[in-house]
Amino acid sequence: MHTPLRIALLAMLNAPAACTAAVQPLSPEAQSARVGPMSSGISFPVTVRRDSRISWISPDAKTAGALLFESDPASGDVDIFSLPDLAHKGRLTGFSAPLGECSDSRGDVWVVNFGLHELDEFSHGGAPLGKITSPTYYLWSCAVSPRDGTIAITILNRPHSRPGEVLLYSSPSAKPRILRNPEQAYDFFAAFDPSGTLWVDGSDVLGHFILSKCGGKKCATMNLTGGSIFSAGAVVWDDVAGGLVIFDTTCRDIGLACSYPVTTAGDVGPPSFYETHGDAAPCALRQAALMRSGSTIRVVGADNEAACGSSKQSTADLWAYPNGNRPLKYHKEGAASPFGAAVSVKR
Repeated sequence: MHTPLRIALLAMLNAPAACTAAVQPLSPEAQSARVGPMSSGISFPVTVRRDSRISWISPDAKTAGALLFESDPASGDVDIFSLPDLAHKGRLTGFSAPLGECSDSRGDVWVVNFGLHELDEFSHGGAPLGKITSPTYYLWSCAVSPRDGTIAITILNRPHSRPGEVLLYSSPSAKPRILRNPEQAYDFFAAFDPSGTLWVDGSDVLGHFILSKCGGKKCATMNLTGGSIFSAGAVVWDDVAGGLVIFDTTCRDIGLACSYPVTTAGDVGPPSFYETHGDAAPCALRQAALMRSGSTIRVVGADNEAACGSSKQSTADLWAYPNGNRPLKYHKEGAASPFGAAVSVKR
């Protein structure tokens, strides 16, 4: 069985080398960040370099109703696609291994810039707005509260194998509050519900899935009933059903990608399975997001299919929810190594 840490880091392991030209010198920490040690005791080195290519944005991206922002830690890019047609509308460059993403009620998108230990903010149209520089390393993903705009950054695992944590910012310039679950060794993805409660998934030191409910001072492990989640994927809130959706990158431990509806009481519903445009199952659906149109929900994300073989192409995909199955739309991306996904809705 693959542990959640191993599954999540495969995007880095299988990714080709990033662009080596630098805009400016990076610190030694940014040039060679280290994730680990893993639960097996093996350190996992991740070399990251800043991409120096020019960003571009299609003029009509600013007026598009909904956009998918998709990060690629190998190239150092964030690609932008219009929704629901998945037309390529832009590319943001200059990152050092961009990972998890999130969006806020204004339509702004936040991107974890892993190699520089920061969270970067962009407008719906792709303009840079600001950043949060973290006091620690190993930033993984983020979430923004729809209630008061609080920004949460998940920290995968702290130096010397100390458990992960969540940094909560009341504003980008504020000093963060720190929340931890002593049982949760690794913190991956997070989501706020409408009340402002934060939900964080991850694993214990042995790789067993954990979902934490976070209050004002700490996070506590939820007792889940009705189903088993193996590898922590994205956590999102379903406004229509009024519950969580948690993605599992090795659904039922058989190498598929699926999602589970999970109530705030911890009841796990039946899974939705997601297929790719070619093979029967996505190779590596790292982070997914929900797109709502009225009462219709769609799942959008990126399948790192290129990591599964030289003849395969990665894709940005749009699936029906909760039906799943084959994607309704997809955009081929060749040898890309996509990771993060966030939907920006024009306000």
